[in-house]
Amino acid sequence: MQAPIPRSLELASGASPRAGGDTRRVSEANLQVVRAHYEAVNRRDLDAVIDGLHPEVEFTAGDERARQELGGPLHGKEEVGRWFRALFAQLSENAVEVAKLEQDDEEDRVVSSVYLHGTWRETGVSGAVPGVHVFTIRDGLIFRNCAYREPAAESDEP
Repeated sequence: MQAPIPRSLELASGASPRAGGDTRRVSEANLQVVRAHYEAVNRRDLDAVIDGLHPEVEFTAGDERARQELGGPLHGKEEVGRWFRALFAQLSENAVEVAKLEQDDEEDRVVSSVYLHGTWRETGVSGAVPGVHVFTIRDGLIFRNCAYREPAAESDEP
């Protein structure tokens, strides 16, 4: 069973319906959290990746392909950090190319469409995999990331 991808992904342009606050500041701050995460991943800066995570972070998969890649839900900074450490060890190079980044303020979510580029160290095989990441931001940190993978041809697997 797939978790639903949020349908309301319009950028906020006015006051928040919740506390009457200015959503532009919240939106930009949440977007910056995700940008900083991707920049840290692209630099392969494990400390910066971990620093951007909430202590109770959860990484999950929204579909079967992502579930196979992730290996199951990951809980806490330590477990997510181990997963990134193993990923960086398996790839000789990697890059996250962000195609689209949007904010959903009512749920403190940021949704990104990405291409995950990489070269496997063991085989030298390179490729790009499209995906969607749905981040929940709490206290200025990544609290949850649910990953979705679009089906790709076998030759597109990195």
